[in-house]
Amino acid sequence: MATAVVINKEDLPAGPLTYTELVKGDGGGNYVKAVTITLCNRNSSPASIRVALTDAPNIIANKDFLEYDLQIFGKNTFERSGILVPDGYFLYVSSSLAKVTATAWGIKEYVAGAVIAEINITNGGTGYVDKSAKCYNRYARRNGCW
Repeated sequence: MATAVVINKEDLPAGPLTYTELVKGDGGGNYVKAVTITLCNRNSSPASIRVALTDAPNIIANKDFLEYDLQIFGKNTFERSGILVPDGYFLYVSSSLAKVTATAWGIKEYVAGAVIAEINITNGGTGYVDKSAKCYNRYARRNGCW
């Protein structure tokens, strides 16, 4: 059964290379968090936002970015839904300006009999593809998932 939670709210420090951990996949191997993030720019000038999903804490590679230098106009918000954060993954955000708030909320769901093994980020931050989808059904053993 899914559990609805407000996962985190953070005021982001200024600096595009200052990343803040917003969501951590920490359910013990069989959970995934499906989250929506909202970034609110309280400045009057635009802010550049970066969003990354990585499997290594505090290490962000180019392939990890979901959004890269996305411009949020002053006094405006950006929302992105459908981000899956499996166990062992981390969702990081950063802003070029202070006075930007990041909020994540969603559900934590038990994934029976499967551990999400790999997530590959697609080009341009348009989303991600789970190459281990064959492991989510009753044929997981036959498909070589474990």
